[in-house]
Amino acid sequence: MPNCIFLLKTKTQLNLDYYKNDFKSKLFLETLEIVKVERTMKLDVIYEKGILDDVEKRYLKNFLNPFRKRVEYIQKLKITSNIHDHNEAFLGIALKDKEDILLPYFNINEMYLGMKLDKQYTLEELGI
Repeated sequence: MPNCIFLLKTKTQLNLDYYKNDFKSKLFLETLEIVKVERTMKLDVIYEKGILDDVEKRYLKNFLNPFRKRVEYIQKLKITSNIHDHNEAFLGIALKDKEDILLPYFNINEMYLGMKLDKQYTLEELGI
C-alpha cells in the first residue's frame, strides 16, 4: 500500500503522489485540511500486547537466563557499515559491569519489529 492521506470528513484515503511537497492537491481545486499523515507499514502481524512477540521473548529469555541480573539494557541498533546491507540490525546487550554482547545480524524488517532503533529497553519493558 502506498503512502496515503486519510481524510476525516469523507473517511477516504488519498495517495500522497497526488500532492505537492506543500500538501496542496494536484487534483482538487478546493483546499483540503490535512490532519494526520501516516506511513503505512507492510507487516504480517501487529503486536499490540508488547514490544516483542512470543518467539522473540522466549529466545531472549533463554539466552539471558544465566546472566539476566547483570543486564542493564537491550538496544536495537542499525548497521551503518558499507559492507553490510542497510536493512540489517542487531541487538546489543549492555551489562552492568560494562561488558557488551552483540547478537547476530538480522533483517530490520523481519525481526524485533516492536523495538525502536537506539532505544534502551530494560528487561521489564520487554516483558522478559
